[in-house]
Formats: sequence, C-alpha cells, structure tokens
Amino acid sequence: HFGRTGSVRSLIRMTHKPTLACALAMLPLVLAGWFLAEPMTRLIMKPSYLPGVPAMQWGLVASYIYSFTFVHNVYNIARRQTVYCLLIGLSFAAYYLTLRYLIRDGASLVAFPQAMIAGRIAYVGLGYLFILPMLWSERTKL
Repeated sequence: HFGRTGSVRSLIRMTHKPTLACALAMLPLVLAGWFLAEPMTRLIMKPSYLPGVPAMQWGLVASYIYSFTFVHNVYNIARRQTVYCLLIGLSFAAYYLTLRYLIRDGASLVAFPQAMIAGRIAYVGLGYLFILPMLWSERTKL
C-alpha cells in the first residue's frame, strides 16, 4: 500500500480498525485472566505458586498494551529504522528506570511486570509521537 501511495497517513489509517479490534478482543481476556489467575493457579498448580499470581496479573496488563502497536510497523515500511531504534532504546530506558525505582527498597516479583508496563506505555506513546514528524513532512510536500 505504501509503495502505491507513498503516504504514511494512509498506512496509519489502515491500522485503526485492527488496533481497535485487537484492544476490544483482548480486554475481556485480560480481565478474565486477572480474576481467574488466582483460582486457576490454586486449582492447577501447587500452592507454592500462589505468590506469583500478582506478577502474572500485571503481566497480563503489559500484554494488553501491545494491542496499540500496529501502527509501529510504519517505521519499517517507511524506512525509518533509526527512529524506531531510538524508540526502542527510550522504551527500554523507561523500563529500566521504573524498575530501579520500584526495587529501590528491595526486589519484588511484581516490580518486573509493572516496569514492563511503564516501558510499553513509553513504547506506545513515543511511537505515536515520533510518527508526527513523518506526517508533518508529508503535509509540507503537498
């Protein structure tokens, strides 16, 4: 599609429906997983696994955030891998700094998925933000 139109805007428009569909489909799964994690762990696993349930629940939230990343394919398609690498690096930094903050008084299992949520929110938010200059430059070409 990009080869035919040369338009980043059209690529972004293509991602709205899949993003919405994925987010809507995943939301009930994440919610069900959140509430069923403890009883299913109790039923299927050993009781010694129960302390890991909160980390599992936060991990579900982290996976949900990726529902909003379909648009990030634009970086590879539009040959903006340098910007994409910067985005990944900043997201990793957000994860690392959040993790350091959360474990400042000692490590806990939930700190890792919670830091992952911060990194993924940075990935999604900055990913959308970094697309704006591509849209602006496209607009100035018109």
